[in-house]
Amino acid sequence: QDSLDNTGKTYRTKMANLLALARVLPRRGSLPVLNTVVTPRNIGEILDIIDFAEEIGFFVSLIPIHLAATASDEHRFYSGDEALRFGPRDERRGRTVYRDIIRLKRRGARIVNSTAFLRKSPDYLINGSASWPCRAGEQFLSVSPDGLISPCHAFEGEWGIDHREFEQRFATAEYRTEVRQRAAGCEGCFRPCWAEIGLLMGRPDSLLEMARSQLSARRRRPDVNERAIVHHL
Repeated sequence: QDSLDNTGKTYRTKMANLLALARVLPRRGSLPVLNTVVTPRNIGEILDIIDFAEEIGFFVSLIPIHLAATASDEHRFYSGDEALRFGPRDERRGRTVYRDIIRLKRRGARIVNSTAFLRKSPDYLINGSASWPCRAGEQFLSVSPDGLISPCHAFEGEWGIDHREFEQRFATAEYRTEVRQRAAGCEGCFRPCWAEIGLLMGRPDSLLEMARSQLSARRRRPDVNERAIVHHL
């Protein structure tokens, strides 16, 4: 963690902060999620991270790392890094770990991602592509701090509609046409904040899994295993 942050001595601080949050969050009705970016450097630790999250009463959301095609490629949001890219030698290990993750989810592990998302994640990590029904600007929107509404993060700073005008424009054919035209040039992504919505709206099984997660949050979360935290520290 210290190496990834490129600052040094951040791991213990982050673990202590997680423990503090785990102590003060309501034990019933909250659904705390530990977002975890999956890379070749931590793929062997993902199952341990899932166990750790459960020990402190958190769910885990696993996010495939997003990289440009090469280190020299231009991209609006991220660059390339060969050390964080899944190569041919990582493929078998990555697919094996994700199969184990899906088995854990079926057994009730606190993994917030849908099974459909988890099945597609290795393809994105290895090939840089994952098919999902992207309906940006229709099923989800992105709101900037200055009140501009865009179809998703990919449009921020490039095209947005003032929130005071959005309701009227959203219902027009011109709006839908412009979204489709702009989306056609998008590099694509597999971020769960967007992809999971597309899966939830199109797959009853994904919707049911999310409903189960929400119901789980209504029950009392497990007490914090402080001995486990001390061990990790």
